[in-house]
Amino acid sequence: RLDANAPDPAAITAPVLVGQGLADEIIDAGFTTGWVRDRCAAGSPTDWHTYEDVNHVGVVGPGGADALSWTIDRFAGDGP
Repeated sequence: RLDANAPDPAAITAPVLVGQGLADEIIDAGFTTGWVRDRCAAGSPTDWHTYEDVNHVGVVGPGGADALSWTIDRFAGDGP
C-alpha cells in the first residue's frame, strides 16, 4: 500500500530533504532508505537525515529544525 503513495524517485528534479525517525512506527525506515537510494541513483539532489530513537511524530522537532536550515540555505543559493 505504501508503494502506491511513493513518488517516482526520478520525477522530482528539485532538491529534496528527507528526514526519517529510525523508531518510526508508521513508515519503516527501510522503505524510506530504499526510496532515497533510488533517488540518489537517479542523480536527483537529495539530503538524507535520520534521527536515532525518534518516532513518526517525534521527528517534527529535530526534523523541523533541519528543514528550516535547509530551506534557508536553498533560498540563499546554497546547493544540497
